Parts: sequence; C-alpha cells; structure tokens
Amino acid sequence: MKRSAILGLGFIVGLAEFIGGLGWCAVGTGGGGGSPLHGMTNAQLMNVSIFLIAGPLAILPLCFLAKKSPKLGAIAMLAGGVFSGFWLLTAVHSDGVKMVFTSKPVFDAWAPLAAVCVPMLVLGAMWLKGLQAKEG
Repeated sequence: MKRSAILGLGFIVGLAEFIGGLGWCAVGTGGGGGSPLHGMTNAQLMNVSIFLIAGPLAILPLCFLAKKSPKLGAIAMLAGGVFSGFWLLTAVHSDGVKMVFTSKPVFDAWAPLAAVCVPMLVLGAMWLKGLQAKEG
C-alpha cells in the first residue's frame, strides 16, 4: 500500500476517532444516570481522560506528525496504541486483563481495545512497513 493511501486511511480513522472521542466526552459530561461518566470519582475521571488523550484524541495529530516525520509518527502511533491499551486494562479497569480474557469478555474492556488500540497499532505497523519497503 502506498504511503499516501496509508496516511489517507490514518486521517479517516483519526477523524472518526476524534469525533467519537469528543462525542463520548460530550455525552459523558451531560450528567444524569445514562451518562457513561456518571458516578465516577475524580481519580477515575482522570484515568479515563488519560486514556482518551493517549488514544482516540491522539490519532489525528499523530497523522499530521506522520506526514512530516513518518518514522516518528509511526513509532508514536505504536507507542500510543500500546500505552492506551495498557492504561485501559490496568488503570481504567483495575481488573481489565481478567475482563478481556474470560470465557465471556466484558464489553467495557474489549470494545475500547478494538475501537482504539488495535487501529493505532495497525496504522503504526503499516507506516513502519511502508517505510521499510521504501528504504529496501
């Protein structure tokens, strides 16, 4: 796949994640019983904020970085995917690893992994592979 196609895919994914992340925040700050953030402590809200900043809200800026500095952008995307997954499974959900790897995985744990961390890892890996193909 060409570098421009990978970047285009990154911008599309980044925009979708950015809009989804901000939309989730907007719904969450509305309060009320239906809010995903309702009843969370300040520490829990901080953990969710760190996940959102390192994950879905970082993809679009990292695409701009990858356009200027492809290797740095790819490494940052991979690091963001690993960090946001780690943070989700250890800080946001203290028993997150157990929640994902049980016989009946919990939606709150695997859905953010599938929607945020996996796309970040795939994009970062595709960018690195594209760079290696260009060099080799």
